[in-house]
Amino acid sequence: EEAGAVEDTNSAECTAAGCPAFWQGDGFCDEVCEIEECDFDQGDCAVEDSDSDAAEEDSNDPACTAAGCPILWQGDDWCDVQCYVVECAYDSGDCAGSALADCVAGGCTAEMLADSDCPAACHVAACADFTYGCAEDGYYLNNDIDDSNSPECSEAGCPTNWQGDAYCDPACYIQECNFDSGDCQMCLQQSCQEEQLLNQECNAECDTQECGFDFGYCYK
Repeated sequence: EEAGAVEDTNSAECTAAGCPAFWQGDGFCDEVCEIEECDFDQGDCAVEDSDSDAAEEDSNDPACTAAGCPILWQGDDWCDVQCYVVECAYDSGDCAGSALADCVAGGCTAEMLADSDCPAACHVAACADFTYGCAEDGYYLNNDIDDSNSPECSEAGCPTNWQGDAYCDPACYIQECNFDSGDCQMCLQQSCQEEQLLNQECNAECDTQECGFDFGYCYK
């Protein structure tokens, strides 16, 4: 009878879906309650998903986590600079055959790439896409790299070799850089809208490789 009294407090739509009131907010994720009519199980499924994500992250090597590489970045078919270290199994193979592999093969390391002083080993054309450290007033110093960039585009942090390289770079997606010379068009030809790409939030429609995973906001 007590259970029946609780059931009476439920909405008719939620009851019809097979979700009694006492299932909601009980700390257990009930799929039948994960609907708007049942207030999405009063958050039970969100808590369970969060616990699952936390457990997955806890399984990461602490040294890899400290390097700024979450476990979900490894083995995702995307080459991440932060993960290209021995502690992260070199991004679980994601960087094999990539330009980053060529950069590191020359003696530069992921740690060096993060060094704003531009170590000599990273001051080469193969590493140009992965470091701002080898730039002076926005221009890369290596003679093999085109330095014909406009001052406004350089100041925005977008070197010439990033434009028209078939990768959508957020720093280059401005008028001064000719909107990355069309690199973001493949992204915008999908379901991602320009206003979503620029709103500094993770939008599912823009969470693709062509969109740079919503300019990186879906990594945060």
